[in-house]
Amino acid sequence: MTSDLMHFSSFFYDYITNIQHFSMQQIIIKETSKTHFQSLFQKGQKMLKQLNSLKNENPDKIGIDFLINKYTTEIQESPERFKSSLESHYLLYLFSQLQLFLFKTINYLLLKRPINISEKIISIKTVLDNNKDWDVILEKKIENVILNLFFSGWKEIFDYIFSPLGLHHDITNQEIADLEEFSLLRNLYAHGDGTVTHIYLQKSRGKDIKYGDKIDIDDKYLEKSKRMIFIVLQKIDQKLIKSCPELIHKFQ
Repeated sequence: MTSDLMHFSSFFYDYITNIQHFSMQQIIIKETSKTHFQSLFQKGQKMLKQLNSLKNENPDKIGIDFLINKYTTEIQESPERFKSSLESHYLLYLFSQLQLFLFKTINYLLLKRPINISEKIISIKTVLDNNKDWDVILEKKIENVILNLFFSGWKEIFDYIFSPLGLHHDITNQEIADLEEFSLLRNLYAHGDGTVTHIYLQKSRGKDIKYGDKIDIDDKYLEKSKRMIFIVLQKIDQKLIKSCPELIHKFQ
């Protein structure tokens, strides 16, 4: 008899595939960028040599020192800025795919069993605005439920998935706490450049961090986060395919 662990839903398959494709794109970009930055370094060095010669010939000429500092900084910092940009994009993509899986899962379960929607009152205006199309009305209602849920917090999301949706997962408090920290860091990069805000300090469990600090992302953190998210979603997915076996992904 085949173990359930050998199966996963089409939602989880999409998640895994999207993350793998994005990871491969990141690797390709990093490799091809090496040639670009080598060329940039060579051009920058050539420009610096010309500027220094010009400065020696015209020591009183205004603006040469500024250009020298500009090109020196560009040569030194461009590769690191580019690497930081790639890593922040990876962080944001991981978060978006995490939310997409959860959205698909909750949306499917509520469409299948609308009785689980807690707020069942629909105004006459809503009915008329949607031309009495009950499918559209239901879809919009569910979207609002999920949106409100996403703004509530991770514990509330997983409690809702456990009941009333009925996926009796075993996600731990530590995993929820890790997701909360991941989301806080995601917010720093989604709405800024990773610089610590007062809101981050209020909610984070991190120590030795103060307002205005810059939190850097590295490959080790991204891999750790990717593994953590994979484990959490797999726990949900195994309960999902038991409840809805029609969602089991079928390979062509």
